[in-house]
Amino acid sequence: MAKADTMPEQTAQNMTEFRWNALYVIADTGPVKGTKIKAELEDYYGTEVNHGRLYPNLDTLVDMGLLEKRKRDRRTNEYALTELAESMLARKQNWQRNRFDADREVATDGGVVEESQPGGKAENDDWEATMSTLGDGFEVEIKAEGNEARGEGPLVTADMTVTDHIARDMPLEGGDRAEEHDYKSSRAWKTEHVRYTVTMHGDAEKVEAHADGVFEAARSALPEDCERVKA
Repeated sequence: MAKADTMPEQTAQNMTEFRWNALYVIADTGPVKGTKIKAELEDYYGTEVNHGRLYPNLDTLVDMGLLEKRKRDRRTNEYALTELAESMLARKQNWQRNRFDADREVATDGGVVEESQPGGKAENDDWEATMSTLGDGFEVEIKAEGNEARGEGPLVTADMTVTDHIARDMPLEGGDRAEEHDYKSSRAWKTEHVRYTVTMHGDAEKVEAHADGVFEAARSALPEDCERVKA
């Protein structure tokens, strides 16, 4: 097994919140059956995780080289992390820990979150960031532009909400990739400080079939004072 110290770009792009959480479960328990992973994820999400959602995602993690799937006995498979997965989890945890330490925030009397150090997120109005997740035959990109302190949290929450919506309602079936198509559909919302643009691109039929649900999921995670603007 080759050891990898960096996260391949394509691997990073395919990592949804649900897949990260599955890796965290296996990292905590060691080699484990799918039913145990299912139970742990259900405890975390507070709702049922059906087989049609769990096992296709585990198979995808196997295909990505992040899990080993092997026979536990004649009737049962078990899943174990690869060295690549262990390396990715360590890098992600270090990154999160460093950002928490560097970006600790304090609230002012007016309820606005500001940086405890000058020159931080609260003062950065020239910020932009994009997060993306894959569906079957399409990709969803969420872009935020404006004030970093006000925009980063909703951006991450919107991406997680869309990722969970896709995983729950339209699991990957395989065989059709977004980059094989050039159809796009976008919607945008704006607050006083941040603009959010959600873009779906891929197969026209699949984009149109799922656009309303994806856009509604993204909007539900954005600030209440967002107003719809031209994309």
